[in-house]
Amino acid sequence: MVVSKMSFVKSLIESRDGVHLTTYLENHGDLHALRAQLRGSIDYAYENLAPVMQAPMIGRLLDPLDKLFSEPDKLLQMKGNVGIFRNQAMFRILNIPVHVSSGCHVASSFHVKPLLKWLQTDQEFLLISVTRVSDAQIEVSIYSGNRASFRQSAVSLFRLEQLEAKQGIEFESLQEALDVHQEYAAAKTFLCGERSLCEQVKANLTLANLDERFVGVVADAHSLEEICREIRVSMMLHARRKLESTLNEFILADLESRTSKNLFQIAQAVVKGRVRKLIVSDEVQIFGKIDRRSGGLAIHPFDLDHEDDDLLDDLAQMVLSKGGEVFVASKEEIPNGRPILAIYEDDGRYPLRLENISHFEVPREHLG
Repeated sequence: MVVSKMSFVKSLIESRDGVHLTTYLENHGDLHALRAQLRGSIDYAYENLAPVMQAPMIGRLLDPLDKLFSEPDKLLQMKGNVGIFRNQAMFRILNIPVHVSSGCHVASSFHVKPLLKWLQTDQEFLLISVTRVSDAQIEVSIYSGNRASFRQSAVSLFRLEQLEAKQGIEFESLQEALDVHQEYAAAKTFLCGERSLCEQVKANLTLANLDERFVGVVADAHSLEEICREIRVSMMLHARRKLESTLNEFILADLESRTSKNLFQIAQAVVKGRVRKLIVSDEVQIFGKIDRRSGGLAIHPFDLDHEDDDLLDDLAQMVLSKGGEVFVASKEEIPNGRPILAIYEDDGRYPLRLENISHFEVPREHLG
């Protein structure tokens, strides 16, 4: 089973009721260090919730984290860094294979900026390999992968003479396997194998976002590994170029007065749905509260209470929910190290939707 990361992040963004606890743990393979970080998060949550919640309510909210600390089997299973998301209706543990900074956030919404950085830099892809098993038979396999995994999702055998004559060939099972991925993600699809066989398979399948660069490459075990490596490098470069393109777009839009670097102005534009693209720093946190009707901000130098959150994170979520696009970048990548930049849309139309913030799925092993 594959869980749509888009659906998971969307559920986090849309959750608004009650207290939301978000914890990120840096995993270096040391269980003692992981538990120490978790203990610190639990203590921090108790301290922040004590002024506004009674002890029994705090206990019920934090009970899953206490159990995780006492019985850390799930932490042992995590291969990457760890994200923990808890409110009254949800308790989820996520394996995150990109850098996160250890910390705990208690606020009126989940803290998702590290997840947005992950979505931005780690896209899912599909690889369809066509292999000649014998003179009379071919094998068509579908693989799904991202930067952390590569696995076979479906495989079927077909008789070659029927394929060539287009007689009695049923591709429904393979098409269903493809549709499961393509329904939830705009995954880029690659095709490899003998050119003539690939052409026949293409004629029988509906392939979204097809890239044919590997057509003609024989799909044996060695070539599949090499193709996977090339795809990962290609997609990482694509993500990098997309960020650079957006930063360049900001410079051009600035000449047309369609941008802002001012946090207060950006907040007001966000709530009105005027921000088409938002760039936020993954290293800067500005704590405070936002009025979701007016865009007014109350900025606090520290995380003062259970309603304070990183305003950059809140604004990013609001832009996504209104159909805009968000990029998370380092201070070095953003001009003058600014924490936030916005590009406005003059006509108010937003081609991007919340369901498009992810281009890949979360393998089951990432979810606890």
